[in-house]
Amino acid sequence: RCNYGGKASQNGRSMHQTASQRVFEVSRFVSSTPTSIRRKQSMSTSISAIATGACTRSAEDVTRLIKRRVEERDAWIGPAQPTLSLVLKTMWQTGGSFSPTVPSKENLDDVFPVQTLDWEQIVNPPDPSRLQVTWLGHASLLVQIDGRNILADPVFNDRASPVRWAGPLRYRPPPCTLQELLEKITIDAVCISHNHYDHLCYDTLKYIVATTASKDIKFVVPLGLREWLQKHVTSDHHDIRELDWHESTSIAGGSLTITSVPMKHWSNRTGDRDETLWCGYVMESNVSNKKFLFPGDTAWFDGLLDIGKKYGPFDLAAIPIGAYEPREFMKSSHINVEEAVRMKTAIQAKKAVPIHWGTFPLTTEPVMEPREKLIELMGDDDSFRPWLIGETRHS
Repeated sequence: RCNYGGKASQNGRSMHQTASQRVFEVSRFVSSTPTSIRRKQSMSTSISAIATGACTRSAEDVTRLIKRRVEERDAWIGPAQPTLSLVLKTMWQTGGSFSPTVPSKENLDDVFPVQTLDWEQIVNPPDPSRLQVTWLGHASLLVQIDGRNILADPVFNDRASPVRWAGPLRYRPPPCTLQELLEKITIDAVCISHNHYDHLCYDTLKYIVATTASKDIKFVVPLGLREWLQKHVTSDHHDIRELDWHESTSIAGGSLTITSVPMKHWSNRTGDRDETLWCGYVMESNVSNKKFLFPGDTAWFDGLLDIGKKYGPFDLAAIPIGAYEPREFMKSSHINVEEAVRMKTAIQAKKAVPIHWGTFPLTTEPVMEPREKLIELMGDDDSFRPWLIGETRHS
């Protein structure tokens, strides 16, 4: 089932899935940290040319640059894959399954209800100069800056999976259907952080490009994903901006700048591990000077401090808080809640929205644990507190 047309799916149940049912991608990296992030100077094309959307790299240049970034990441976190003993240990500890126990729909409706969207606030923001963000579930966000509407990692499918009959099953529905969203507002850009199934949804993107106004949407993607979009989703008239780390592109007549920044992660769709890049995005208004950071996925690395120094402070940042257990296995791919709190300080974010939790059962921690830990760690500080799916806040 997909949450596209008509009323939003209210399928709140999640089946406890066995290992054979899961579609779970295993990171091959171990945790470490870099000393700094250095901007590469030997770009094959000028950043100003890329920013206009008028210049594209050759396939050979894209491959070469991605390989360089993979080597850079490997220098941060070490060259080894998880050992066979670690894999076997993890399988033994989890009983062969990465599925947590998901509460009943009735319980979730009580403790973690999906909030009805405030369409008036979304369609007519009370102060267009403010940065306004709506959490659509997991890592999907609607970002509104100076009257411009950006979708970040939109996923409206019921499963984060290459197939519809297996893989992580959504246990909290989105707050609206994609059809409702696209009928209410005009989307100016779609930003994709990387190609994992819980961040890059084929069906969602196909639905977006099938809309009549889709030809005006800008797609902002990391290196390597232009080719995938052109092959599977878009047509020749779509504007795809493909960025290396620290490259920028402008939309909305130059009023909004989107910059790709490094994150400590990896990519894999189906047998194409690290053949495309992964990234976060700095979104900065050139009118109100509001700044927002969308990281996609990341593990902890000292480069987050460099991002704060180079691009911060941020008025608001999205920070992942879920999918972190078993820790020994996941620490090279995802931050945990303690690291998420450190990340807010490192990137110099005034406020933060917790993402990457509360939607798909990806790893073994109890599904409500990230929220409970964040509340405990932040205490009376409401600058980084759990949101409800469908909640809209501004900065």
